[in-house]
Amino acid sequence: MLSTYGEILRLNRAWRFSAAGFVLRLPMSIMPIAIILSIQAAYGNYTLAGAVSAVNIIALAVTAPMWARFVDRYGQLKVMGPVFAVSAVATIMLFVATLQMASPSILFVSAGIAGATWGSPGALVRARWIRTTDTVSQLNSAFALEAA
Repeated sequence: MLSTYGEILRLNRAWRFSAAGFVLRLPMSIMPIAIILSIQAAYGNYTLAGAVSAVNIIALAVTAPMWARFVDRYGQLKVMGPVFAVSAVATIMLFVATLQMASPSILFVSAGIAGATWGSPGALVRARWIRTTDTVSQLNSAFALEAA
């Protein structure tokens, strides 16, 4: 089993984009709860915390298909490189604003920008696997690795 994963990770240096996808997906599951807990701790308000987290998630859901279309048209690096950079800056801005107990409007704007510029790292990695693998068996193994 591990030899199969090792084989597909060696295809055209697939380990590079697979590792990048792994790192990019790490904050996806923790971001909503991190927003809620940090804002609740700073402001003492679960309603504000939930609303800011919801703005982040809704912005992601609304804009992810748009980014996917741009990626299909112009390529992953050209589109998502700058977009992920904006997302990182907006996320840092959100947490600095939280620590400084800034106006809630700043929280909403920065959370919205961070979510709107996140895209879908998993879809980007799966698209690369489709172009990297030679057989259906390799593709199935690659998708199994990504799912794990």
